[in-house]
Amino acid sequence: MRLLLLRHGATPGNLKKQYIGSTDEPLAPQGVEQAKARAKTLPPVEKLWVSPMRRAMHTAELFYPDAPCVYLEGLREMGFGDCEGKTWEEINDPSIYDGWFVEDPQAGFPGGETLGDFVQRTTDALQTVAEQVVAEGISTGAVVAHGGVLMALMSQHGRPARSNYFDWQSTNCGGFDTDFDPETLTLTLRAQLGENNIW
Repeated sequence: MRLLLLRHGATPGNLKKQYIGSTDEPLAPQGVEQAKARAKTLPPVEKLWVSPMRRAMHTAELFYPDAPCVYLEGLREMGFGDCEGKTWEEINDPSIYDGWFVEDPQAGFPGGETLGDFVQRTTDALQTVAEQVVAEGISTGAVVAHGGVLMALMSQHGRPARSNYFDWQSTNCGGFDTDFDPETLTLTLRAQLGENNIW
């Protein structure tokens, strides 16, 4: 089936280049406008699976106001622990990223979620999507979530493979258009969305 993986619109923290994970920020006015513009370019879908965080729920409503929607806890953004709300300049610790580049499952921000735990819960959420796709005979759908969620899903299940987690970054209201195999959880890339839509 065709499955879109879509990132939410910009939040105040995104615009300041802060790490916003477990903080439940709303969309910024610019993010609302982004989502309205992106909605005009999206294909119709039969069902949505959405993170239960305000920025994702509002974006999903703007993208697809009439589509049936399921909220999945596993689609929440990664928790950044002590680094929540900080910019990279404020953190200023290159060693934090060392484990990410080799996809060490124990890598994580101090006091935050580990990469391994994050990847597992997003994969569990994708498994729930797969089960519903099969049970309901869905042929088109969309996940509306967060940049980290999309990176976790595509780094683990995306084809063609890229070298690491950070190769699957997306802009606000960007994401990935994929062919999804619910039996293998494989997400085969059709197109990347929004790579020139930088906010």
